Amino acid sequence: MPKPDRLTLARRRRSQSPRGILSSGKQREPAPAALTSSPDLAHWTIRRILLHHPDTAKQGFQYVDWLFDDDDLIAVCRTACDDGQGGAHSYHDANYLTFHRVLKFRAQTPEGP
Repeated sequence: MPKPDRLTLARRRRSQSPRGILSSGKQREPAPAALTSSPDLAHWTIRRILLHHPDTAKQGFQYVDWLFDDDDLIAVCRTACDDGQGGAHSYHDANYLTFHRVLKFRAQTPEGP
C-alpha cells in the first residue's frame, strides 16, 4: 500500500472536476488529468491540472503512465489533438503519444509551483 502523503497522478471524475472544468453532460467525456495528494487516502487535494483541453470532442488525454525521475514526475500519454491535417476523429482516437515532465512535483501547490 502506498504511503498516505505520496502525491499521485490521478484522473478526476467529472463531478470532481476542479476550477470550473466541468462536464457538459455528455456520457463519455474525458476528465482532466490532475496531480493530487492525500494525507489519509480518503481526503484529496488537487495540486495541479496536468492535462486538459477545452475542446473535449476532439482533444483528449488518456492512459497516462508515469514514473519518478529524481524530484520530477515523467509521464507518457495517449493523446488526441489537432495535427494540421484534420486531427483525431474523436478525443478517444489518439493520433499522438506525448511525453510530459512535472518538475519538482512534490512542491506543487494548488496555486502553482
